[in-house]
Amino acid sequence: MRDELQPQSEIKVRCEICKAHIAMCSPEYMSAPMAGPMFRRIKPQYPHPFDRRHTWEWMTCPRCRKRPFLHQDRVMDMDGKFHLLGEEGIKNGPEAKVYRCEPCNFESIHAPSFYRHRKGKTHLERMAALETQGISNG
Repeated sequence: MRDELQPQSEIKVRCEICKAHIAMCSPEYMSAPMAGPMFRRIKPQYPHPFDRRHTWEWMTCPRCRKRPFLHQDRVMDMDGKFHLLGEEGIKNGPEAKVYRCEPCNFESIHAPSFYRHRKGKTHLERMAALETQGISNG
């Protein structure tokens, strides 16, 4: 089994939705299209993160139960960097763009989540508190 192999360079794979550490992968085993057997469990006592029969369309995050990869040709590591999958293995890709709301310390790599936050109750309450203190931020 691949779980017993200890490759020199492993990538800690992160869900792009909930940011949880969900799997490990080795560049030498990764190629496009993505499939369940390419990923290893985080620790030996944990279950496999994905069903071995599943391809990218059917993979779900063990924590949030959503599709953990928004694109079928890349995985995100724990630092927020994307690794692109190709026929020859993994290549380093661009870092994820992070949207930050300075007053609230809210971070998201998804623009829709960020803009929903800006319209939401928590952000508006924080902005109102800052205004009462005499601090003006956009």
